Amino acid sequence: MADKKNILYVGLDRETLYLLCAENDFKVAGVGEIESFQVRTFNPANLVFKGVYFFRCQNTFRFFELILLFIWMFVCYFSSSVFKKYSQYLKVISRKKIKVFDLNDPRSIQYIQLSKIDLIVVNAWSILPEKVILAPRFGTVNIHPSKLPQYRGALPTLWSLKNKDRESAVTYILLDKNVDTGKIIRQHVFVLEKDENWFSMEKKITSIIKKTLISDLKRYLDGGLIPSPQDESIKSGTGKYMEYLKIDWENEKFEDIYNKINLYPFLESELYCYFYLGDQRIEMKKAVLSNIVVNMTVGQYVIKGLNVLFQAKDGIIKGKLFVDFSFKNSINLYYKNKK
Repeated sequence: MADKKNILYVGLDRETLYLLCAENDFKVAGVGEIESFQVRTFNPANLVFKGVYFFRCQNTFRFFELILLFIWMFVCYFSSSVFKKYSQYLKVISRKKIKVFDLNDPRSIQYIQLSKIDLIVVNAWSILPEKVILAPRFGTVNIHPSKLPQYRGALPTLWSLKNKDRESAVTYILLDKNVDTGKIIRQHVFVLEKDENWFSMEKKITSIIKKTLISDLKRYLDGGLIPSPQDESIKSGTGKYMEYLKIDWENEKFEDIYNKINLYPFLESELYCYFYLGDQRIEMKKAVLSNIVVNMTVGQYVIKGLNVLFQAKDGIIKGKLFVDFSFKNSINLYYKNKK
């Protein structure tokens, strides 16, 4: 590559940022703002994180930013999961002085042009404004974990598992004004085993991205990979990101419920699947499959010790009080079960 390319990264995936930062032919000139960091909190450790992030967003008061970053190294252990998860991310963008910006701000177009951004790389489910997508010299590349045009939309991994597919893919596409319809730069197909689950599939996807992303981006930027149109005759889609959070005990298979309960917070901290118990919304942070046989009807649950067993239409999902549920939700589950 003749000259170093200016990259703008948008996404929640930390590993993608680290890959881009480690490449000598790339300069990460900016990252998209992460809304999860804007959550209200009174935890002092969380506030230190938010302070560093605030000064990074402002790109001013460098001295105060560094002081807070130093304090963060000692208090991060006491922070909430969402901030703890992004501790290394915070250190990277601060130490490398990477600017944080809001892509929905009209001024972002001016920033992209003034900074001579060559390429935007996206690994997220958010939809960017069309003007932003088209602003860089080489456009915007999206990392999509499906065999496009199959499963356009969010969380295609869950649909691959739900439909018992025998293979999936990591696809790099050029974004256009529609959702996941852009030209394909490169597609890396991989086999899905019979016992595949959300975690094993995520490991395969991460491994492929680590092995292929940088080399494929460089080949595309050098003209060695020519994007090709998708075959519209075999297109398919997924469900809506926020709507699919709701658990349907009567109609969803227990393996599908297990996969989505665990995948959502893995990708986006503190975003949990839920169901309603009367008028109370119950959020489930984690789940395991259980082979315990319990005489229950679909949608019922029973508490054994701290374990909560839920009957789906074809199996049992297990969670733990005060661990996989908030304190308030745990109390509600316990007392409802006693009635």
